[in-house]
Amino acid sequence: DNNVQFRVMKHASAKTAEEAAEIRGTPLCSGAKSMLVKDNSKSSVKDLYYLAVLSASRRFQWAPLRKLANVKNIRFATKEEAIAKTGCLPGAIPPFGSIFGVKTFVDESILNQGEIINFTAGLRTCSYGMPGKLYMELEKPFAVGNFSDDGESKEKQVSQIKQNTKDACFNYK
Repeated sequence: DNNVQFRVMKHASAKTAEEAAEIRGTPLCSGAKSMLVKDNSKSSVKDLYYLAVLSASRRFQWAPLRKLANVKNIRFATKEEAIAKTGCLPGAIPPFGSIFGVKTFVDESILNQGEIINFTAGLRTCSYGMPGKLYMELEKPFAVGNFSDDGESKEKQVSQIKQNTKDACFNYK
């Protein structure tokens, strides 16, 4: 009814965002991955879920989402919980928590990844592409924040710092 402009792409089954981007022939950074998380706090209402949506090229970070959602303990929903709550397998959950009655939290990476976002919607064999701005208008997320990083491990970052320091010291004249 809203005359939404989107593109439908049917493709081979993809379990991960990386596989989906490769099969679609789109950059990984244009993908939106939707992660169903469950509030596991002892004081939580039973079966309270949230949908965390972030760029497929980014790595999910727990602490910032806990702070944004104001919860103490969250975890990924199990495969069984995801199916029970959304009717979708993990990897096929669309970025619209509102259709499942859950609050959607959007990472800032979605706002900065380009004009079009690509995502699976219900099936691992079908993807949609739509303008990111339109997605935000349609979904009206509960909150937008920064709960991802570029995927580099702390060990890799520390190793790089050590190497840079070593290079700087040995090359100092």
